[in-house]
Amino acid sequence: MAGRVHLSLKAWQKIENGTTRLDLDRLDRISAISEIYLFELLQIEDMIPGFVEAQNAIYDEMIADKGKEIAFLRSVLNKTIVDGKIG
Repeated sequence: MAGRVHLSLKAWQKIENGTTRLDLDRLDRISAISEIYLFELLQIEDMIPGFVEAQNAIYDEMIADKGKEIAFLRSVLNKTIVDGKIG
């Protein structure tokens, strides 16, 4: 990991041991390399009360909107088929 974050092994060991603190740029690189969202790496949901619930509410709203969009597109498609406008 040290090489992938552009650090020497010694510098990486200091970070692991808590001797050196990470800056946001390196933390962002680590999250990208690890394929983990930065907020997951920081465990932000533990720091901000209600974060997960708010995020879930947003996802639920997005899913509901997609459901409405699908229903609308199906109605347009069905009307087009019934009116014989395809082809």
